[in-house]
Amino acid sequence: MYIARQRIDKGCVSTRVDNKTNIRIDELDILIPVKAKTKAKTQAMRDRISAAINAIEGNSIYKVERKRSTNDYIRCRKIKLRSNTDCYITLECLPISKNRSFLKLKLSPQHWRIDELNAMLLFIFGCINRKAITLLKKAYISRIDLAIDIDEHIMSDVIVGFDGIRSGHITANTAPYGLKLGSDHSIFFLSVYEKYTFTGDKVPKGTSKGVVRVKDEDVIPFTRFEIRHRPKKNKLLLSDLSSMNEFVSKLHIYDRGAVLTRARTHACFKTAIPSMTLPEVWKAYYADTSRKGRKRKQNMMKILESNKWNFGPERIWKCWPECVSKLGLLAQPDLWNES
Repeated sequence: MYIARQRIDKGCVSTRVDNKTNIRIDELDILIPVKAKTKAKTQAMRDRISAAINAIEGNSIYKVERKRSTNDYIRCRKIKLRSNTDCYITLECLPISKNRSFLKLKLSPQHWRIDELNAMLLFIFGCINRKAITLLKKAYISRIDLAIDIDEHIMSDVIVGFDGIRSGHITANTAPYGLKLGSDHSIFFLSVYEKYTFTGDKVPKGTSKGVVRVKDEDVIPFTRFEIRHRPKKNKLLLSDLSSMNEFVSKLHIYDRGAVLTRARTHACFKTAIPSMTLPEVWKAYYADTSRKGRKRKQNMMKILESNKWNFGPERIWKCWPECVSKLGLLAQPDLWNES
């Protein structure tokens, strides 16, 4: 069969929850305030840090790329591991807005071994200033993506909902071909799509369109539920990451076949659900706020609830501290002291 190459999982660093579930942190954005006791000292510290970041040079292990200014920051550097270009940290400073922290550190933890990540962090903070790692004490999270990979079930087997999210759309014509719930400004955003684990000896090269041909027996499909969390400003310190509030139970997965079998009197729901997300269906066919309309929606919600799939959110969150520990130095506040 033919599948998009990007849908083949690269075997990234994950935490095993059970025999069919893996979790990992896919993206992490850290905002680092830089403040001293006075405005003059604060400005002097920021000037030194900005100059140090501007002067960072690559070596035989790391490649440093100077990027154009982003929407939020004037200075941007991407430091890559030469032996694996998927391993990189983006460092941004000099915010355009006064409301933003002076430093921003972005990384994709799933590609890193702990020793490699720690070595790069020490390289970066060493280039800035030997005391710079102490700044992490006041750092906070602006974005964290948790990926939950579940084997056996494929996306077409389920209907997906998420507490508090009231918008969404099917991404049938754009990669990664799945569904999205929420918006870019939501505190939570959910993306669901199918991936494949390659079991053969070597993944074939793709065509010019990024499509590869594989044997059915060489791939195992699974569904990825990627939850993006954007905490409110200053609400989640980096030091509190391992003990943050649980949010996996906000995700709801329903057995599509069982739900549609029982929803005999809900013709619109049965017709719409293959091409619409749950929030879209509620808006399109259950917007009637009359007593009869509310009763009809409640009946449909009961059908969903009675066919909810228990994917083990409590087991997943029990593994959260282990998942965070793969961030190395970023998960060890005791090591952020000045040496």
